[in-house]
Amino acid sequence: MKTTISIIVCLLFFSSKACDMCGGVSGNASIGLFAANQFHYLGLRSNFRDYSLYMHGIRQADQLIFTQEINFRYQFTNRIQCYGEIPYQYGIEKTDLKSEKSFGFGDPNLLLNFILINKKDSISQRFHFASIGIGVKAPIGKMRSGSNSLTYIAPGTGSWDSKFHFNYIFSPKTNFGFQNEISLSVKGSNPMGLRRSNVSTFSSQFYTNKSLLGYRLISSCGINMDYFFNLKSNNNALVYQGIVIAPKASLNLITNKMLFGLQVQRGLIQNINQGELRQKWSFSLTINYLLKNKKK
Repeated sequence: MKTTISIIVCLLFFSSKACDMCGGVSGNASIGLFAANQFHYLGLRSNFRDYSLYMHGIRQADQLIFTQEINFRYQFTNRIQCYGEIPYQYGIEKTDLKSEKSFGFGDPNLLLNFILINKKDSISQRFHFASIGIGVKAPIGKMRSGSNSLTYIAPGTGSWDSKFHFNYIFSPKTNFGFQNEISLSVKGSNPMGLRRSNVSTFSSQFYTNKSLLGYRLISSCGINMDYFFNLKSNNNALVYQGIVIAPKASLNLITNKMLFGLQVQRGLIQNINQGELRQKWSFSLTINYLLKNKKK
């Protein structure tokens, strides 16, 4: 049961894809820290994100972002994990007059996660898990020059970005629990000297863990908040400033060697550049194959 609860941590890290506020390649997204010490994994994740651009309260364009990612997780020791992803992105910006497209491989991400606490009380059935992580996004993907809205549907950002992450999960019983995470994504400059906004994310959710035909069915609901910092020294159109608060939910199934996940998120309360950009729906479908850690 402890293994099952640990796997929950992976599933409940909903791939919210805060991205770089429209486009980019999930440089500051929650990238799915897999906490179970017994397994490595290799998987696929499909994402869809929907945004609208406004000027003086009038909708000017819609942006649709489709991303397919190959992701993996490798357990070096009981306390050190490595997670990575390689995305391929297809972005569309639609206006009343025309449509613009941009597609190609995005910027790969790599994160090292250090487990601080992984403890279960067999008597009370309480479970505690805490970890900290540090990651980097490399500017290898296809980027688009300029500083207009079309830059945000490009697969790559052209910058080295870093991420800092903290996660804590508490389960008072084996069939439910609470998970919280805080992250900070610091953006570098692209070859033209422009930077995107740094992003801080807070996420909190409640989950349930039930048996279904011998497998485990994990459902969750919660809230996600992204805050985009105003870079005063970087006066260019790549900067977004403001907050997005979005409810989210997920449904996940754990079999003997597979993890299946379906997640949804909807921007609810938001004020990005005084309403210039609005985050709408985000969907994610995840399939992971578990590989036994023979070193354990």
